[in-house]
Amino acid sequence: MVSEKTQSQAFVNDALPELFHRNPDAFVRLLERDGTRLLRFYWEEAGKRVKPEHLRDAFGLNYLTYQPNRRTTIYLITLPEPKSYGEAYFAALVYRPYRVLILSSDVSGVYSLERIPSGESSEDTLLVEWTKRLHRVEIRRGVQPEKNAFLQAVWNELGE
Repeated sequence: MVSEKTQSQAFVNDALPELFHRNPDAFVRLLERDGTRLLRFYWEEAGKRVKPEHLRDAFGLNYLTYQPNRRTTIYLITLPEPKSYGEAYFAALVYRPYRVLILSSDVSGVYSLERIPSGESSEDTLLVEWTKRLHRVEIRRGVQPEKNAFLQAVWNELGE
């Protein structure tokens, strides 16, 4: 089925949350081994699900690894510059392998920072979480579309 989403939206909203939440340990191993090759593979796969006019090249697709403490690793995915509203500047894959609780687990977390309209000819951003059930949860507006501001916003959401 061909989606109305752009390639960027299909990658960030569908592929990343599903792949990472389903098996975070395996995804992290593959990402650390294959890096941008893995991301580009899934970028191309996401492109197979959208209309040709919504295809984009992967220029700018990359990742950086942050380890704010010994129990948490954040994989910051930099994305091609958003062209449409709803596309993301960044995605963050939060990996906390030691956070298995008795009744639940928050080993994996997926966040993105989307470009949105904010009124007449101006833009804003929206911080979004993608839950384990692949639901989109809008968190807050106004995070600056730059790496450190996004990472700080994600860190604040984790309550660490």
